[in-house]
Amino acid sequence: MANQCKSCGVELKENAKFCSKCGTKVETDVCAKCNAPLKAGANFCPKCGTKVNVQANDVSPGKGEEQKTMPSTQVKQKKVEVSPEDIARAEELAEKGSKLIDKEKYDEAIKVLNESISLNPDNYSAFFWRGLAYESVEEYDKAINDYTETIRLEPSEKVTYSSRGRAYLSNEEYEMAISDFTEYIASDHTDAYAYNLRGNAYYNSGDFSSAIKDYNRAIKLKPKEKTFKENLQNAEEALKNDNNEEEETEEDDEVDAEEEENDEDGLFKCENCDAVITIESDSIEHNSTYVCPNCNEEVEVSFWGTCEKCNKKVGFRHYSTGKQLLNLGLSFLEGYMADENKAKEMKKNFFGRVFSKVVDAAEYGECPFCKREYLMCPECEKSVRWPLNTDDDAVITCSCGTKMKHP
Repeated sequence: MANQCKSCGVELKENAKFCSKCGTKVETDVCAKCNAPLKAGANFCPKCGTKVNVQANDVSPGKGEEQKTMPSTQVKQKKVEVSPEDIARAEELAEKGSKLIDKEKYDEAIKVLNESISLNPDNYSAFFWRGLAYESVEEYDKAINDYTETIRLEPSEKVTYSSRGRAYLSNEEYEMAISDFTEYIASDHTDAYAYNLRGNAYYNSGDFSSAIKDYNRAIKLKPKEKTFKENLQNAEEALKNDNNEEEETEEDDEVDAEEEENDEDGLFKCENCDAVITIESDSIEHNSTYVCPNCNEEVEVSFWGTCEKCNKKVGFRHYSTGKQLLNLGLSFLEGYMADENKAKEMKKNFFGRVFSKVVDAAEYGECPFCKREYLMCPECEKSVRWPLNTDDDAVITCSCGTKMKHP
C-alpha cells in the first residue's frame, strides 16, 4: 500500500519529504549519529557517512509470519536516487513558483513549489521560494520552517538568515530575529535594510539604545531613506520617555518613603526622668509641647525627623545657646592651635555668629538619644545632620537641593 499524508490523506510519491497537496512534512528516518534526515533506501548518511543499520530485533514480522533471525545487522537496500528528469522538472517548477510570487499569486506558487519539492526534496531554492510565499500570506511558522530547511540544505546562502529573521520579526520572536539578522550582517556589512530590520527587532524588544545604533548605521549607508530616519526619531523619543518614566518612578518612591515616614510614630526622651515617650503619628507637630506620662513634666520638641545614627523618627529638642557657644568656642581654640590666621577670622565673626537672630534653617535640635545635632530644612522639613566641629560659615545641602546654614 502506498504511503499517505497524515494530514490530508493524499497519496505520497516515493521519497517525498512534503505532501504535494497540503505541504505537510513527511516523517522520515534520521541518522543515529547526527540526526540528519535519511532518504528512503539509503545505505549511508548523506551528512556524516555513517552506515544505516537496522537491528534484527527492530524488524517486526507481518501478520501470520514468524520473526526470523537475520544473518547480518545491516539490511542491504537499493539506493533510490532522484532522476535527472525529476531534478530538471523540479528546477522548472521552482522557477515558475518564484515568478508567481512576483505576480503576488502566492497560493498558486505554494502549490507549484509543493510539487517541485516532492520531485526533488533537496532543491533548496524551492524551499526558499515557498518560505517567501508563506511569509507573504502571513503564515510565519511555515515560512520559518522552510527557511530553516533552506539553511540546512545550503548553509552558505547567508541571505536566508535575513529572510528567516524577517519572519521571526513578524512572528514577534524578537530574540531569534536579532540572532538571524546578526548572522547575516556578519557576512554583509553594507545592507542598510538588514540594520534597519534588526533595529526594529531591538525596538520591539524594548532595547531602544541598540535600536538607535542600528538605525544610525542604516542611515549612514542610505542617507536618503526616510523610513530609517522616522524609525530613529521614534526610538529616540521612546528612549527619552523610558528615562522619564524611570525618574518618575524614583520620585514616586521618594514620596512613598516620605509618606511612610510621616505615618510613623515618633520617639522622645524626657529630660527630667529620662523616660522614652512614644508620640502617635497623628499627634506629631513641629514646635510642640508634650506632657511626660511618667513625671508629668512638659517636654518641648523643636521638630521631628529621622536620626541617622539611631535610625528612627525622633523629636529633636533645642540645645542651649550656652552649649552652642561652648561648641563654637572649642572650635575656635582648636583652630587657633592649628592656624592663627584662621583663628583670627573665626574670632572676627564669632559673636555675631552666636548671637545673631537670623536663622537660615527652619529649626535646629539634637537627638535625645545620641545627642547628634540636626537642622530642619525649611523647604521639605527633612532632618539634616549638622557635622561636629563644622566651620562657622559652612553650608550644608539637603537631599531636596536646599542649601542652609546653622541658625
